[in-house]
Amino acid sequence: MMAHILTGDDTITMSVKFLLKDIPDKLSVSESQIRMALRQKKYVAKWILLNFMDSNTALVSVRVPRKSKNIDFTINVQGHTVKAIKLSSVEEEEFELALNSSTAKMFSSISTLRQVVEEAITEMKHVEKCDMFQGRVGDIKYDLQKSTSKSYEIYPFGSRVAGLGFKHSDYDVFIDMGGYYRGGGETHRSNSVQYIRDLIRQVKTFTDPILIPRARVPVLKVKHRTTGIQCDISTLNGIGVENTNLLRNYMSDSRVRFVATGVKVWARQLGLTQAGVGPGSITSYCMLWLVIFALMQDCPPAAPSVVAVKQSCKGSNLFIDGWDCSFCNSPVPKLKNNKSEIELLIHFFSFYGSMTIPDITSNVISPFLGKMIPVKEFVKTNSLPNEFENYKKQARSDRFYEMRCDSAMCVQDPVEQGHNIAKTVEDWVVDRFLKLCKTTTTLVENSMSPHV
Repeated sequence: MMAHILTGDDTITMSVKFLLKDIPDKLSVSESQIRMALRQKKYVAKWILLNFMDSNTALVSVRVPRKSKNIDFTINVQGHTVKAIKLSSVEEEEFELALNSSTAKMFSSISTLRQVVEEAITEMKHVEKCDMFQGRVGDIKYDLQKSTSKSYEIYPFGSRVAGLGFKHSDYDVFIDMGGYYRGGGETHRSNSVQYIRDLIRQVKTFTDPILIPRARVPVLKVKHRTTGIQCDISTLNGIGVENTNLLRNYMSDSRVRFVATGVKVWARQLGLTQAGVGPGSITSYCMLWLVIFALMQDCPPAAPSVVAVKQSCKGSNLFIDGWDCSFCNSPVPKLKNNKSEIELLIHFFSFYGSMTIPDITSNVISPFLGKMIPVKEFVKTNSLPNEFENYKKQARSDRFYEMRCDSAMCVQDPVEQGHNIAKTVEDWVVDRFLKLCKTTTTLVENSMSPHV
């Protein structure tokens, strides 16, 4: 098989999408294997959606020189030839907006939908119960403590701790190396992910260290040898721990947890939060706040705004790097919404399915306030409502930058309010998310609405 022939100026590239078909079940092909097979043919994958229509297909986008000829995307994986079909522009849109067989089956009836979501919840509860941070010999906390220092405080956070992690989900870990839970970690050389990496390299309990020092929050990625679980280690501050506490309190309402789990399964099936899509995808954390925000918009609201949680908080005072976290451990008030979990899940899809790209790009989604704020008003920091006093105070400080609002989607972190948790989401992902919500709403109306 020939790779493409380069002609003209190879620095000018174009995106090409194609469908990998008839992947043998026994291969269990991973995203990295497809990338490697394409790289052998001099192609670089932009993103990959595994299990696209079913377990035997994958949708792939690559960048190739605009003047390439004789393009052949057929690849060899584990000794098997996997055929590729180049898609026309019309087919691209049809394929990207199609629900795969797993999603179509999931929403075929209320009983099937409930079964799929409850099976996922059962797995998540088991993951939460099998806590790898109890300090027992061989668990993650024990090995981290042994690999670094017994004097360090180690805090797990993220989806596993919030009760929303699957068995293969990563563990997010904050290591406090010297009283930096409330902030200040970035000013101390010894309190760095580089230093943790150097310590971990001296032992064999963690493997495959990958350092990402220039991220907004510097991270060290390692793999725990005993459990095979990926760990993302940070040393900056404890704000991720407090964010997780807040999310877990929202999940105390079983209906909210059901909707969050249902959307998480749906998004994974359709590649909206899949790692193969790359940095342009919607993070699981962002998707959770999109879920909670949608529930805030029901009539009456099914979840309170974060500011309502804050106003109900009493007797606490916790600030991390200037951000008010005093309400993150407070119970979430119960509201007078009596809809079932199925009705609320359907509400999520109809809420975003009724939106357009301009609706998203021209507004800031603020779970903190529980409202969408026009971008042109949000950027006028001093004119924001009094509820944003913490944000306005931070904006006046020398070490803080106002929230970036020029991305395809703006979702304000309800705790670290200067952080747009959707700032890296690409416009085609937003468009696909809205259209898939609409497609799912239509499917639900056709197959389930008489029984809801």
